[in-house]
Amino acid sequence: KDDGQYFVKIARMGNYYALKGQVYYREHNAHLDNFILVPEADFNTFQIIESCDDLYSNDYAKDKTYVYFNEKPLREINVNKFQCLDLAYVTDGEDIYTQGTLIKDVDVQSFKTLSINYSQDKNHVFFKGEKLSEADPNSFQVLGSKYFDLVGKDKNHVYYENTIIESADAASFERISDYDGEYYQRNVYLFKDKNYVYYQNKI
Repeated sequence: KDDGQYFVKIARMGNYYALKGQVYYREHNAHLDNFILVPEADFNTFQIIESCDDLYSNDYAKDKTYVYFNEKPLREINVNKFQCLDLAYVTDGEDIYTQGTLIKDVDVQSFKTLSINYSQDKNHVFFKGEKLSEADPNSFQVLGSKYFDLVGKDKNHVYYENTIIESADAASFERISDYDGEYYQRNVYLFKDKNYVYYQNKI
């Protein structure tokens, strides 16, 4: 209950709080939490979008006018058609967003998620919503779990995030570790090709 004296969490999931009839987003950092006012939020209709209740997308909320990611209203999204896809991706049927960022030039009908950071449609591969201009969507694969996914490859190149690893041989490049879990292990980013052993993108 919002008694006007303390920040009160609005729902079990997410990082939204109420104080004196206003909505705040709780931003975590290493030393101190910061409560950021969400000035556009309508307190009476504001709610967490429970269908986005997953590790990387539970900070979506909505009111009668907007969908919100963290403290930011996503003004272009149709609040009545909003839906969560998978992991960190959401749509209103016309556009697709990842962690609050619009993915440009995406074909919505053929779009699919590959991991937290990588996605693709019939024409392009994306990393955090940024188009990888040289990536081949027909042969691209993520070399890791859906949560630890900084490296991928297609028939021509190996990628670390959104950058080609120039020294890597795509045909022989593979993971050394077979770990596919949700919790970090150092060996999740160990790879090799016919010439070198890599940790992430470094020989």
